[in-house]
Order: sequence, then structure tokens, then C-alpha cells
Amino acid sequence: MQRILEIRAVHLAVLQSRPTRLSVVAIGEVPTSGWKAPLLEPWFYIAPPEDGIQDFDFTAAPPFGIALEVVTPITAEILLERAPESYWGEGRPLKGVRVHARANVLEVPFEAPAEPQEPQVMDGPRWASPVNSGVISATDPISSLIGRELRVYHPGDALAFDWRQDRVNLQIDPGSRQIRAIAFG
Repeated sequence: MQRILEIRAVHLAVLQSRPTRLSVVAIGEVPTSGWKAPLLEPWFYIAPPEDGIQDFDFTAAPPFGIALEVVTPITAEILLERAPESYWGEGRPLKGVRVHARANVLEVPFEAPAEPQEPQVMDGPRWASPVNSGVISATDPISSLIGRELRVYHPGDALAFDWRQDRVNLQIDPGSRQIRAIAFG
């Protein structure tokens, strides 16, 4: 395993689960094709760091044999099983994460999430197919869906109990294949 070439982005998210878990996702680049098994490897400390930041090495297995000489994107994720507010022990919260690659280091501060909110259900018309709905004006409810992550499900599907402000949930009727409900969260 070797450190990847460069880190482009790091994202942190608190998962609304029991026990509370923190998701760390890193996006980077490798110098050739064929890299496998990307990992975020946490640094282990004898004593908690003074800055309260958890360090990770972004590593992957380099290719064997012939590989294309092209910069290729690569992604790794790790779930941390510790509550962020007591990550380093009682009263010692996680302040952020720092991910190391060969060419750079990216540090992202951790901001505690606001209290979970109930999903917001949109009132108004439902669309059978947004592609065929014609011109959309800024006053239409659908304009508030643009640029958000999308989760599509049918009634009765198992869903994670995580609330995400940047996500739109579409409930699809299995028979008619029309949108039954649109909710944020």
C-alpha cells in the first residue's frame, strides 16, 4: 500500500445511528490506472493530539504490470465508531480530520450538526416525469430540488434513519411509477 498522489476533497458527516458514527470520505487522484483497495488509515496516538484533529493516510495498492499513464480519480471512506463530542475522551471533542497524500495534506474542521429536524414535505403537484415537464421557472417547487442529492424509494422499502439537509427523497408509486411524495431530509 502506498499513499495516493493527491487529495482533492474530504467530506465529514455524522450518521444518525446508534451508536453515533462519523463518516469520512476522501476523494483524490492516482498517477495511473489500476490502483485498487483505497483506504483511509487512521493514525494511532499514544496521547490525544493537542489540536484535537484525527490524521489519516489515504493509501491504495498500486497496479501490477502495465498501467495507463493517466491521472485517475479514487475515493475512500471510513466509518468511525466514536461519538464526535467525546472522540478523544470525556469532554474532548473531535476538532477535524487531516488526510495525507504524497503531494498534499487536506484538513477539514468538524462542525457539530444542528439538532435533527423532521423531513419537510413539499405540497403541490406531483410530476410523472421531470424530464418531460417542460420549462421550469424559479417559482416552481421543483426548482428547489436542483443541486441536491437524490434518494428514490417505494413504500415499504427499508431506509436508513439518517437525516441529511442536502438530500431530496422521492417516494414512487410502484404501480403507476409516479411520484407520490417529495421530502427533504
